[in-house]
Amino acid sequence: MSPTTANKRGGFFISVGCPGCGGKLELEDSFFVLTCDFCGSVLRVHKPDVPPAYVVSSTVDKREVRFAIDHHLKKQGQPLTGSDIQYKRVLYPYWRIEAIVLKTRNRARLLEDRKDYNYGHGSLLRASCLSSGHSIKEKHTEVTLSPYTVTSPAAYEVAGIPYTLGMRTNYLKVMPFVEGAIDERFDVLPVTVPMTMAVQQARKSVQSVGMVESADFGRNLTELYHPVGSVVYFPYFLAESLAGGIYRRWIVDGVTARILGHQERPVEVSMVDVPMEPLIEFGQLEISHHRCSNCGEDLPEENSYIYICKNCHKLTNIEPHPLFRTELQVTSDSGSDGDLLLPFWSLKFSEQVQSSLRVSNPDRLIVPAFQMSNFEEVFKLSRRMATAVSRFTFASLTDIDRNFRSIDISPSEALVMAQVLCVRERLSISANIDMPDISSTLAEMSLFFVPFHPEHYFMLDSILGAVTFSKRVLARH
Repeated sequence: MSPTTANKRGGFFISVGCPGCGGKLELEDSFFVLTCDFCGSVLRVHKPDVPPAYVVSSTVDKREVRFAIDHHLKKQGQPLTGSDIQYKRVLYPYWRIEAIVLKTRNRARLLEDRKDYNYGHGSLLRASCLSSGHSIKEKHTEVTLSPYTVTSPAAYEVAGIPYTLGMRTNYLKVMPFVEGAIDERFDVLPVTVPMTMAVQQARKSVQSVGMVESADFGRNLTELYHPVGSVVYFPYFLAESLAGGIYRRWIVDGVTARILGHQERPVEVSMVDVPMEPLIEFGQLEISHHRCSNCGEDLPEENSYIYICKNCHKLTNIEPHPLFRTELQVTSDSGSDGDLLLPFWSLKFSEQVQSSLRVSNPDRLIVPAFQMSNFEEVFKLSRRMATAVSRFTFASLTDIDRNFRSIDISPSEALVMAQVLCVRERLSISANIDMPDISSTLAEMSLFFVPFHPEHYFMLDSILGAVTFSKRVLARH
């Protein structure tokens, strides 16, 4: 009997087995390094290049399903189920699309006359306008960047089965989908909707939501970036009865036994029973020991996209990129012992795209490689670092200690962030955001560390004493 963990995690998480002791682990979707609670092994999760598939285990049986149906019928004043009731178990697939949404909202605020006898009007411009009877409208564009998750059918629609899993994807416990390990009593519906179509539906959904709120000037923008897909199989019970010559059919949630649909006409049997070949091959998660490939030393337990072995100093890159120089750099002056060394991606683009970017520093974009909770602060810090980077001197980095912040942003995420930062820069100049895909014009990618220290409410760089950002937006580790 394999042990199970007692520490329950919240959110969408995956149940996997430890390769060392077989203990059951709960892997949060955003994590790729974890420690086994039973044998202490540090493990690494290798995510596949193609979309993986997961399955939600059913926690109810036919007895509970029938009880739920009878309870529903009693509340409706209808006759209860008879002995002829038949059950069919179905695993229905959904596409789970995770992405980043950029939203811009153009607002115009009407400034009021806030004349104060002690201080007078707030400004000469306001005073002159208000005295002449003109109102003042202040234009402002709010820019936000937020995570976005949506589910949609990955198979043909079955009457009564919900179109989406909704908010349940935020707290579902799933297991990797392995055909040989699926409960034989369940029919597995094949995936017949390609991921490209699911992404298109997600884009339309995001844009339709953006159209609900009208812009005070210009037009609002809602764009989807960096969509990542996976398939989630969810269990349902299809119960049918012909008691008294009346056909009745119910769709029951296979986790909560909640009645989702009630129909009084037969459904096409071929929709469920005819086998079909899936359109995609699922990727499989792989679990291995988190060790240096050169000497076998255990790597640090924290989640980071890049590690340096403390024994042989070999660099391990979780997400390689062909243009990423594997040498890390740090400022020649690494600050004091109490300073926090923060990582930044440096992205250099080819000459032919520099003019088309038309941003403040078209030759090179600097993207924070650590998590920040506010996109506007990311934008400001990126611009400040792009201006200051030429004044830093760098040296090769051969070791990372506890003063170095982990690298939370992968190369692919850095490219997405760079694209969004360019769009944000364009919005401050004009409403036209048409620009090339910068990921195809990347010429060089590097990573460097700069020391920062807290200064009142801000983090201040320890080299120039000029680059700042709010401490509040620095995600806690």
